Parts: sequence; C-alpha cells; structure tokens
Amino acid sequence: MIEINKFKKLLEENGEHLPLLTLDEFFRDNVVEDSIAPNQWLYGRPSILDIWGMLNELEKSNKIAWVRVSLHDDTEIEVDDNGEEELFLLGDTIVICTSMNEDELQDNINTQWLCADGVIPAEMEGYSNIPQIPEQCSCYEIVWD
Repeated sequence: MIEINKFKKLLEENGEHLPLLTLDEFFRDNVVEDSIAPNQWLYGRPSILDIWGMLNELEKSNKIAWVRVSLHDDTEIEVDDNGEEELFLLGDTIVICTSMNEDELQDNINTQWLCADGVIPAEMEGYSNIPQIPEQCSCYEIVWD
C-alpha cells in the first residue's frame, strides 16, 4: 500500500483531490478485503489478492496503457489512541486506459467474476495523479454499485 507520507504529499500537491493509485500502491500488503467493492465481499467477489493478480495481467496487454484504482471519498487518515496516523484506503473504481473500445474491453474483463456492474467510460475530472493518456486511448472504469 502507498506509504502514508507519500499519500499526504499527493493530496497536498493536488488540492486535496484524491489521487489515482497504481495497482501496487493500492493492493500491495492490503489485507482489508472490504477496501474495494465491500458490498460484494462475502457475496462472491474474489479476494483482493485475486483481483490484484487479474488486473496485473490485464495491465500487461499491449492494448492497455495503464490501470489505476480510484479512491472513494471515505478514504481517510485516522489517528489512533497512541497518536499514530493510519491510512484507510477505500477503492471506488478501477480506471483502465486502453486502445480497446468499450465492447472489446468488456469482452476482456470478467465482470461477473468480479461481481462488478460493468465497464463504463471514465469521467477523468476530479482525479489527481493521472498518468498521460496516449492519443489513441480512452479511459474506462470497472464499477460496482
């Protein structure tokens, strides 16, 4: 998971807009199963480790420029009883930058396995830390309710 000071710096640099995180920044060492698609966890959604693996494989495709995790507005930094800060990441959607069209991307993602509602065009406004979007690419989001 992203280190808390790096996360705070990204917030400061981007007017407190939540950043898009790399797959590693969101999933590495993240053991909080309900940190993404919590309404589907325990109702068939695969583990976050399995989701991470699937997304890493997807990102290797020559038709994929990048894959990122958008964060839910409830992402927060809390201070525990000992005064230590702890980052609670809550993923909202998976943003995919690709040269595939929406139907082709939908065919390459098993949204049923993810217990996701589908793939939709991404509205990139409101995000920070957005990688370059190549000219031939569009961005889509895997969404859950």
